[in-house]
Amino acid sequence: MKRHRPSSLRAFKRCPFRALQQYYRHDRAQLSDIPENFLMGSAFHEYAALSLKEEITQFNEHGRYSSAMELECSALWQSAKSMRPAGKILSIEEPYQVNYDDGNILVGIPDLVIQAHDDPDATIILDWKTAFTPQGYEREQFLDYAALLYMVKKPAPDHRFREHTAFVRLGYTQRDEIDGEAAKCHFKVMLQQCRAIDILDPDEPEQWAATPGHICDDCPAATLCPIAEETRYHAGAIHDEAVATKMALEITAIESKLKLMKTALKGWCAEAGPVPLGDGYQHGFRSIGKKVYDAEGIHEALDTDEIAQLFIDGFIKVDGQQLIKLKKSDALAYDTIISNMEIRPQTKFERHKLPAE
Repeated sequence: MKRHRPSSLRAFKRCPFRALQQYYRHDRAQLSDIPENFLMGSAFHEYAALSLKEEITQFNEHGRYSSAMELECSALWQSAKSMRPAGKILSIEEPYQVNYDDGNILVGIPDLVIQAHDDPDATIILDWKTAFTPQGYEREQFLDYAALLYMVKKPAPDHRFREHTAFVRLGYTQRDEIDGEAAKCHFKVMLQQCRAIDILDPDEPEQWAATPGHICDDCPAATLCPIAEETRYHAGAIHDEAVATKMALEITAIESKLKLMKTALKGWCAEAGPVPLGDGYQHGFRSIGKKVYDAEGIHEALDTDEIAQLFIDGFIKVDGQQLIKLKKSDALAYDTIISNMEIRPQTKFERHKLPAE
């Protein structure tokens, strides 16, 4: 018997080997530690569910999360709870399960399912997201949950399922809607994916192809992966003088552009105010920024109240594209600014007030 989840199906499409190690192996003891940004997501989901059930005293009973994570969850929930749409709560992290083909299971656990207050024929599927930017799979996840709800609840074909993906750090909600017929069609696609995985043997890893990609950097199955060495960055010497000279020139050019960019950033800060910096990298940044970037460059943070106000005051746009909203629960890393500016010193910055929700 195999037990599938929407997340395991998405993982299989990206890398079958990772899906095997994360979801389908009977013994997953050799997996590396869960990345901190993933653990923070789990902590917030637990905090939100217990808050809605009015059982928050049970949070972190087993000491899985640090005290800093507890404080961060509490701060995030203060803004997240206002993002919940009006309506009757039908379920809070409850499984919706479909059995097929002699006992195999497809099950999904939406964060929150709500009966829309303005439409008795509409169901809202809310999903909390603690990421700083959309990851690109949110609508697919909504379709998966809508398909499962349709197959379990069996509503009329014209029943509507509304997506409500709440990015709690950004104060932004992604919305979409499909009808029951579309949900039913999507379930058929999911079932095909499940059956394709069902024929694979979890005890035969060679049947599960390892696929390199951007997810390799934080893969918990990296220690077991047969192609891990191929996807890992290695420092090495350059023995070809022509290649070395070319690379040196490229690095010098990039450093020059970065210097100009820092000058541009300082000028913007002198006009619009300092930018709070985080102490993390890539996926998420821990806590409120510990440093600020202003007209003088980077230096230690202001006190907590002052730096929190920087997050509340507004958010940055780079060349007209939203980079990230600055709110009390966020931190903005200078590396992120640089990467979004694409190393262009002529980039123009704008500061805007947060729009009303």
